[in-house]
Amino acid sequence: MNFLSHRNLGDVEFATVDSVDSYNNRRLHSTLGMMTPVEFEHAHFAILNLEPQPA
Repeated sequence: MNFLSHRNLGDVEFATVDSVDSYNNRRLHSTLGMMTPVEFEHAHFAILNLEPQPA
């Protein structure tokens, strides 16, 4: 992110939100099995919320 290209605080805020969104929703992470953080979080909680199966 190049702060010199932003004209005001709103430009910086928009660029920051865009960067965080990209990092969490589009960037694949090798430590998360090539998933985005959002995908990994959904998979993690899906496993935690599994209903116990009757024996």
